[in-house]
Amino acid sequence: MSSQKEFEVFFRNNPSMMTLSGLWERKYTDVNEAFLKVLGYERDEVLGRSASVLGLFQNRDLHHTIYETVVKQSCIYDIEVLLNHKNGKLIKAALSAEQFTIQALPHILTVITPLEMPLHNRFGLHTRSLPSYEIKPLIWNPNILGSMGDTEMAQRILQSFLKQIPERIHTLKTAMEKRDLASAQKEAQRIKAASFNVGAEALWQTVCGIEKKLLTNDANEAMEDLSFLENGYSSLMKIFETQISGFY
Repeated sequence: MSSQKEFEVFFRNNPSMMTLSGLWERKYTDVNEAFLKVLGYERDEVLGRSASVLGLFQNRDLHHTIYETVVKQSCIYDIEVLLNHKNGKLIKAALSAEQFTIQALPHILTVITPLEMPLHNRFGLHTRSLPSYEIKPLIWNPNILGSMGDTEMAQRILQSFLKQIPERIHTLKTAMEKRDLASAQKEAQRIKAASFNVGAEALWQTVCGIEKKLLTNDANEAMEDLSFLENGYSSLMKIFETQISGFY
């Protein structure tokens, strides 16, 4: 299965709300069924419109801060937001977003998970705080692969992921050593996409931090983070494999 088809499966079947919007025009180009179900919209009411036009965010200033952070830093994690349901009901949720390229066009991929715990996000940050890039205690999110409903396919995707990631990291390192930042950014996006598809949250978050530094031309610090990733990769994958061993 191609990475594009893998992404399509996870986007459509993910239990969390997921959206794709143009980076600059900010209009939704796609949303998954969870988004429509939770917020009470029909697809044609959302596509081609922005979150601002729909009035989805209770705190418009926070929404603007999130957008500006993703534009400048490439990604943002676990920010608690209040969303407006179509009928006016408020929904508390944790929002993560990152830049995502589709057919050479820049987009923002957003993942939104409804929460029961109010007023702070999973790291105890106030909603106006920006997140750190520390590795999360949860190395793997079982809800991602669990949402597929196809154990055999999920196993194939996991095996492919574990085989490809060391090669991807090596390719990323080579591009960074050559100071080919454009190629390095593309490879970082590939690693992020693969990590996202299997719920490897710690790897996804670490590479997102590397990409952020590449986007700001901070190649030296990005290389330091990559060295940290290389040195800690074996331990990270052992934890990951231990966590997924009881999944099937």
